[in-house]
Amino acid sequence: MRREMRFVIQAVCVLIVGTSAIGCVSVDMQTKIDSLQRKIDDLQRENVSLKGLLEIAQQEADVARRSGSGAVRGDVRGDIRLPKELQDEDVTIVKRGNANVIQLPNKALFSSGVAKLSSKGESTMDSIVKVLTQEFPGSHIRVEGHTDTDPIDKTKAKYHSNWELSGARALEVLHYLLEKGNLDPKKISFGGYGEFSPEDPASKAKNRRVEIVVIQP
Repeated sequence: MRREMRFVIQAVCVLIVGTSAIGCVSVDMQTKIDSLQRKIDDLQRENVSLKGLLEIAQQEADVARRSGSGAVRGDVRGDIRLPKELQDEDVTIVKRGNANVIQLPNKALFSSGVAKLSSKGESTMDSIVKVLTQEFPGSHIRVEGHTDTDPIDKTKAKYHSNWELSGARALEVLHYLLEKGNLDPKKISFGGYGEFSPEDPASKAKNRRVEIVVIQP
């Protein structure tokens, strides 16, 4: 009887150890699967962002081709003076190739880590709408979002990376322009560049911005 009891106890111990080992393998395998799935999700998000950048590049190429054929002049205005309320918010306008670029620091539009226009941001955008409708009627417009190199922290559940945040901010500005400026949706686009197109690598504040790229008809 004692021998049988010892045998049963040994068998139970072997079963327990075996089950535990299988459980460990299962948990380890699930961890690997979860890790791979996260990588797949990251790659899919980056793929969406890259597709957006490709579309923007194609639009630029189309505009450039039309410019060469005379359909779009691509004139660059050097006589635009922004109103005082925009200058006070450090909004600037610069020439870049065949485009006029209105540069808006994020502090004039958004609170940290979010993509919803602040009340000050809406006031800033109202002034931008006036500039666009009065100085650049009928122009092709591209809204570009940019961030600094700081990773997303507090709002990471909503914006997985700076790609998403910069794109969401550009889209927010685009919607405001369409709603308030009565712009042609066929002539406006947006893109998010994350931290990968800095204005000044030495200045995070300058890199946190939205740019409105204007190409005149």
